[in-house]
Amino acid sequence: MTMHVYTVDRHGTVTSDRGTVFVSSEPPRAPQPLIVRPAPCACPGCRAEVKGDVGEAQSPSLPALRAEAAWVLAQETLPRHQTVTLIGTELADCLARLIPQVEQGAEPSVLAEARRSLDVPEQPGLAGEVERVRGLARSVVALGECYDAVAGVRGRGRGR
Repeated sequence: MTMHVYTVDRHGTVTSDRGTVFVSSEPPRAPQPLIVRPAPCACPGCRAEVKGDVGEAQSPSLPALRAEAAWVLAQETLPRHQTVTLIGTELADCLARLIPQVEQGAEPSVLAEARRSLDVPEQPGLAGEVERVRGLARSVVALGECYDAVAGVRGRGRGR
């Protein structure tokens, strides 16, 4: 819709004509979300890749998730709750994929701790959720080291 805008003094006398202005009748759109956390690494191996032309992002790679876990463990202050929830979901998905891959070569105590941290439900409040996600991060780091050991053994076995 268009409106003609005037400046009027306290007596109702037009003091200036500001012209015609277009005013949208649609509700304002929500602003684009800001990046809530920096990417752990910008190298091509760590970034989530896009599948075909569908536009769905793949799961982040193991090096990216290990960097993310290290970032969580290095935080001295509490991150935003939205950030913690997002990272917790990614780390839990990573653990669920990683446990079967390292089951044969990992120490039973490491696997038991990873499964235990996966079973912990979301905690109320920011501090409780941060502790839960830190447990997930510790498990991702430990299983990532086991994965490197198992992958190293597999890699040497193929070369013979």
